[in-house]
Amino acid sequence: MSALSAHHQRLLEILPQLPDSAKVPVPVAAAHEGVSPKTIRRRYPLVQMGERIKGVSLGYLRRHKAGASAA
Repeated sequence: MSALSAHHQRLLEILPQLPDSAKVPVPVAAAHEGVSPKTIRRRYPLVQMGERIKGVSLGYLRRHKAGASAA
């Protein structure tokens, strides 16, 4: 995995305080889930965050993680 930028590291730190409606960039979602960005792009529902930036809903990540730990 590639190193996260300072901005992405900061997002990762404040993730617990963000609402479920927040969207996070693919690299942040990958670090949060412990998988590669390629896995996120292939297996997770992506949302458009900018012209060239895709991300994932934080609410989806939280539900996905909760479902995985409940199984």
